[in-house]
Amino acid sequence: MPRKPANLDGQVFYNLTVLGIADQRNAHGRALYKCRCACGNIVLATAPNLRRGEVKSCTACKYLMQSKDITGQRFGRLVAIERAGKPTGTQTTYRWRCRCDCGKIVTVTLNSLTTGKTQSCGCLQKEAVKSLYIDGTAPAKLTESKRPRITNTSGVTGVWYDSHRDKWVAEIMLRGKKYFLGRYENKDEAIAVRKKAETELFEPLIQKYKKERGKKVNQPTHEIIRAARINAGLTQRELGLRLGYSEKTAQILMAMWESGTRPVPKAKIRSLCDILGLDPLIFIP
Repeated sequence: MPRKPANLDGQVFYNLTVLGIADQRNAHGRALYKCRCACGNIVLATAPNLRRGEVKSCTACKYLMQSKDITGQRFGRLVAIERAGKPTGTQTTYRWRCRCDCGKIVTVTLNSLTTGKTQSCGCLQKEAVKSLYIDGTAPAKLTESKRPRITNTSGVTGVWYDSHRDKWVAEIMLRGKKYFLGRYENKDEAIAVRKKAETELFEPLIQKYKKERGKKVNQPTHEIIRAARINAGLTQRELGLRLGYSEKTAQILMAMWESGTRPVPKAKIRSLCDILGLDPLIFIP
């Protein structure tokens, strides 16, 4: 028996206000909701379309917003110069020719500019990556080495069993070079040697990075994120959406990050730092 459609009457999703459930269903048998766009046009959409932001307005308003003139407007390091062409093929948004602060000219879609997905010609990302390194090494990657791969049998990165010699091997890598630390009869002995090498090689680099970047060790990371978001004038929902999360989970995840109940995924750290202007160093344990 098909599930009864949710009652969304009166709820607002971007430019659409739900009027009620329509009589027809889509090709997949899902209920369609009758919505009124801000301009007065009627639109039909499924609940997932509305909640995920896949349908935000009627077609007329959609293309009107996409064709608006943004000449001279700034988006991060990019300043819009002129429209580069209408949508073609499967594209749904106009492309704009922009000048980056570094002088390079790039072509970017309007959607990428307005959502903050693209804020430079690529130089911003290069600088962000460069800021993560010191003496040719990224301290953040040194801390990641504490998490072994799924195939690791010792439970410690850099320690593995040599079945041919029936011994445990300890090794460590720094600046792209692998250092052999020896073979041992006992696994615990190999692990102890690896840990000692981490302390001697990794710790000085991490401490030097913290000193040079001036990390605020007394302020919890989640409090820094919250303060930076408020300073940027963003709500939790807006920040979550810019990071690529869905309408349903955006605010929930940001609230968890800011309360310290859930850490920021490593895959999102760089984007979060770019949006809020944070130092990636704060995420190093």
